[in-house]
Amino acid sequence: MYSTKNNIKINSVEWYRLWNENLTLTLKLARANVDRFVHKFFLEKIQSLTKDTDVNTFQAQLPAEQVTLLKQLNNYALTYWMPIGSTPGCGSTGLQVRSLVMCNPENTQITGLTIETQLLNLNIDMIDFSVVPYLKSLTFYTSTPVLFPATLLTHKNITTFELIYLTPVQDSTQGMYVDVTRSNWTGMTSLEKVYIDGMWGTLPILPPSVTFVHISAPSQQSLRQFSAAAIHTNLFTPELLVYELNTFNYLLQGPAFNISIAQCTKLQSLQIQSAGYNVDFKSFYNLPPVLTSLRLINVFASTANRTIPLYKELTGWDNLVTLELQGLQLTGPLDEQYFKIPYLSVLNLNYNSLLTFTLPNYLNTSQLTVIRFSGCGLSGSIPANILDNLLMDIVDVSQTSITGELPRVFLCAFHGLFSTNYFISGLVFSNYNGSVFQRDCNPTISQIEPFSTNSSIVINGNDLGPKAPYLFLALTNTMGDAIQTSCGFTIPNYRLECTNPLTLGFGKLQVYVLVNLQYTIINSNFTYQRPSILQSTPCPTLGGRITLYGYDLMANAVRKKDTGISIYGRPCTNYQVLASYRAVSCEYAAGITSNVPISIQVSGLYNNASNDAYFRYLPPNVVSSFATKPNEATQLTITGSDFWNDVSLISVVIEDTTPIPCPVTYANHSYFVCDFPASPYTTGRKNIKVTVNGQTSAPNKLFEYLDETVCPKYCNNNGICDVAIGFCVCNSITNTNNTLFGPSCEQESYDNNAVFSTLEPILEITPSFNEKTVLTAKLISVVENGAEIIIPSWKYTLLANSSTHQYEWTSGAKIVTVSIIPNQDGGSALFGGSYLTFPSNSYTYAINYTLEGGSDDSVQFKFSIDMTPDECTIAPITLASPVGLNESTGVIGDLRWSLLTVYDVEWFTRHPGIAHVNNGGSGNMVVANAWRNVDLGTLIATIVWSFSGFDAIGQLAGEVKNPAKNYPLGVITVLIITIVTYLLPLLVQASQDWLSWQDGQFSSIAMQIGGLWLGIFMSVGAWPRH
Repeated sequence: MYSTKNNIKINSVEWYRLWNENLTLTLKLARANVDRFVHKFFLEKIQSLTKDTDVNTFQAQLPAEQVTLLKQLNNYALTYWMPIGSTPGCGSTGLQVRSLVMCNPENTQITGLTIETQLLNLNIDMIDFSVVPYLKSLTFYTSTPVLFPATLLTHKNITTFELIYLTPVQDSTQGMYVDVTRSNWTGMTSLEKVYIDGMWGTLPILPPSVTFVHISAPSQQSLRQFSAAAIHTNLFTPELLVYELNTFNYLLQGPAFNISIAQCTKLQSLQIQSAGYNVDFKSFYNLPPVLTSLRLINVFASTANRTIPLYKELTGWDNLVTLELQGLQLTGPLDEQYFKIPYLSVLNLNYNSLLTFTLPNYLNTSQLTVIRFSGCGLSGSIPANILDNLLMDIVDVSQTSITGELPRVFLCAFHGLFSTNYFISGLVFSNYNGSVFQRDCNPTISQIEPFSTNSSIVINGNDLGPKAPYLFLALTNTMGDAIQTSCGFTIPNYRLECTNPLTLGFGKLQVYVLVNLQYTIINSNFTYQRPSILQSTPCPTLGGRITLYGYDLMANAVRKKDTGISIYGRPCTNYQVLASYRAVSCEYAAGITSNVPISIQVSGLYNNASNDAYFRYLPPNVVSSFATKPNEATQLTITGSDFWNDVSLISVVIEDTTPIPCPVTYANHSYFVCDFPASPYTTGRKNIKVTVNGQTSAPNKLFEYLDETVCPKYCNNNGICDVAIGFCVCNSITNTNNTLFGPSCEQESYDNNAVFSTLEPILEITPSFNEKTVLTAKLISVVENGAEIIIPSWKYTLLANSSTHQYEWTSGAKIVTVSIIPNQDGGSALFGGSYLTFPSNSYTYAINYTLEGGSDDSVQFKFSIDMTPDECTIAPITLASPVGLNESTGVIGDLRWSLLTVYDVEWFTRHPGIAHVNNGGSGNMVVANAWRNVDLGTLIATIVWSFSGFDAIGQLAGEVKNPAKNYPLGVITVLIITIVTYLLPLLVQASQDWLSWQDGQFSSIAMQIGGLWLGIFMSVGAWPRH
């Protein structure tokens, strides 16, 4: 929204100039006692710079009287609500960064104000705070005394009131003055939190609703004092959370403090600091369980209770983190248990001269970070291990009776620490004369622990000092790389742990220790651990990229001097760092010699090649072969990879019952030819074992004799019987050369129409020349480890720029994808190591199963192919599987293809024997039975069709004599005859390959059961049906 007057628009140069002028003037105002005309001049100057321009302003939704209050703050406190000249409102910020207006969600009422001002005479007495009835929080950041208006001190809703003095009190004109006439704040009945720094004058009287108090006076007594001050005894209730009152050297009025602190069950922090104020120390024997900070500073313990109690006489002290009992004039021996308070971090016993104790030698195991014992009755010596816990930051034992030897960790400390962290003035030690510039410190290195790129650098030595900021490490290797790095102590003075700069190699190490006014340099040598190779990926025999995994390898692909990889005397080239120091790849030349060491050099350091992973080329990989005719010698061609080209190094054996050698006559890396001798037919697939220079191929089951059941007529010389694919792969098919197709490559394909479901992967095909029949293909379910999963829903997508229909189902790490691809034109596709051809007017139904993180070798697919409607006669069905396979059970375990005939239409389906594991992501191919489950629907439909017609018998019941007796007898008789006639032959045939039944099969069965006469009878009985 834009305002309609006082429009402001400032370009970047003007705004930068204005901003700097604003800051300059503000600083001037903070340093001079100026009159109000300065404010007027300042505002007019800003407005003159921004005249006739535009700026966004806040939408004025506040009541007019609240806007007026903000403008008054602008005048009296010089808040300068931004943008300059705009109407202040909700969200307005001031030129001073802390100033802010906070409102309710509707922006209709002010709920919070933060005001920062640099004025020296802040007078807000004229401001009426009653116009902001919903004000909850009020904070002032100021460098000047504040005169509080009566309307503020009687405000009923303010819960948080904060006054923070921005700069230290320097003279008698500064500080937060509270006039006695404005010291009664009990009218602020909702007040909960009071936080005031730099206050003097009259200590305010607070309402009982307050649960948080922090009031601190200026630290210089001569500048400001309290004219009246007393403990707020009315606030010590079970609701009190924090009470921190610090009047420094001004004495609090009133009787000694004797309130039982235990009743303040929610109290978390208690501080009373007032010179000479009396407290009854027994009031603090029992502390509330949540109290973590107890600070009694410069108050006097009552004479009757100055003996410090045994720790076992106290309760609630185990949770203390800060304990300060300074100047209480406590007496007696200090119980060592005080040093063992579990969570204690700060222990201050300063100026208790009659409190006697010695320093225990277990302080290095405590949680203490600060110990202050100046002016106490402390005797004995300082334990040598006092700084070993790394937590101890401040040690003050000045003005005590400590003697003996000063621990060497102090002798090697930076001299400035003796005025900030270590206070030992007034003490006499046997090895230290009191001059921080005359100390016996001789830093040395005794050991550099072995290190690598995945570890820090640990240095053991003596006189290394107590604190890390005063030393650093520098490494320079033989390559000229020089890097400095920071260090930290694990044991002060003796053990350093430094950030590893990853300089690599070996060279010069220097530790710089700042003791007095100059660095002491300690020289030594360093050596990184040797590079090590844990794993090496194999290389193709034609050469290619390999990857090495290990530790302390190279950091970048830029090959430096004395850095590289060589294998068998030949260097790797074209380095790529995949993970710094952990993985690197390079290109290696063609070859065949495996199991040789890999030499890697990094910045002059060599690996221990004999103990690291060895290099190897890829073993031979068989991907396909052609079926061989039995009892005929032939030249067998086998395709794959990494066969090399030297036939003298290649041996081939077909692992039949008796192994059959196949001498290699030609080899050219991706295929070879061997002389296969005439051998008798045996069923099943065999392994082709190829050995090249000692490396053997993986089991593959890719040899098979020609079987006319799966490759009829030996593919009719119009194709090859591919063992990997499992059936005839007909010659290449294109749109212009529609080669013959089918089980034996001698049939043609015809036009058809297809319907694709968008709900589930169902394909329906209707021939264009015969619309009586429809073939339906569908994935029924997925079977994993014997458990069947029926997929409830699919995500359908018609892939862009293609005619592929894709269906996807995801469950956790599993993804099942079905792709149905219409093949309008003929062609071929690489399938494993073979090219699978397909004709025009065909369809590819591809199922892809992916399991993230691995593969499930047990996965199976239940697939259905159905033809509708049924013909009156049983449709001829040919299901092709290898001869002799599971003949005893009649169950197909390796279906290669099927031929289904209905209404003079032949449907040909193929089921390749190769499957991808995880879509080939593992780089492997497995030979598998792609058809694992065959639906028994054909057999069941035959049986049901055989029993059809029983419903017609009821129509003749009225024509039967004595139907009550003869009708049931007739039904039972027909049932028995039907069972004998149809079901018995089916059961007999169950021992055979019933899935390959064709027309006339019942006649053959009848001949097997009853001889020639029964076969003729069955044929004559079937003739009228045709």
